[in-house]
Amino acid sequence: MCYSCQTIEELTELQSSYCDRILVENKYNKLLYGCNSPIVGGFLYSKFSKADEKNIETDYQISINPKKNGIDEFELIEMVGILYDNAVEALESASRKKVNVNISEDNGMINISVDNISPFISGEEMMTFFHRGVSTKGKNRGIGLAKLQKMAEKYDGKIITENKKIEGENWLSIKLILLCEK
Repeated sequence: MCYSCQTIEELTELQSSYCDRILVENKYNKLLYGCNSPIVGGFLYSKFSKADEKNIETDYQISINPKKNGIDEFELIEMVGILYDNAVEALESASRKKVNVNISEDNGMINISVDNISPFISGEEMMTFFHRGVSTKGKNRGIGLAKLQKMAEKYDGKIITENKKIEGENWLSIKLILLCEK
C-alpha cells in the first residue's frame, strides 16, 4: 500500500479501510480491539480460533479490565483456559458443538462462566471433576480442574457447576466467582 499511495493521508485512509474490512470479516474481532487487555484478548483469540478449526462454535461476552481489579492477567487466562479447554475437549466427538464464554466483573467480583452442550451430568459426577487425578477422559489426566479449585481459593472464590436447559438442550455450566480488589 505504501508504494501505491501518493500521500500519507491516502495511505492512512487505505489502511484504515483495509483494517475495518478485516475486523468485519473476523467473528472474534471484538477480542482484538474491544478487550481491555491485549494479553487476555490475544489468548482468547488464539483459543477460539483453534476451536473453530475443530468446528466448535464459540459465543462470547468479555467485559473485564484485569489491570484495575487486582487479578493477575496470567492467572486469569490460566483459569479461563482450563475451563475452555475442558469444554472444547468434551465437544470434540459431539454432533452439535457450541461453547459460551462470559467474563465480567460486578461489585468487586469477577464472574467467569464457560458453558457447553452436554449430556445430563449428575451432581455426584460433577463433584468428582475437581478431584486430582480423576478424569472421564482417560488415565494421567484430571489436573486442570483440581488446579482451578486451588486458584479460586486464592481469590476467596467459589465454583458453581450445574446443568442448564437452553433452547431445549442440556448444557454443562461451570461458573467461577472470584473476589477482587477494587
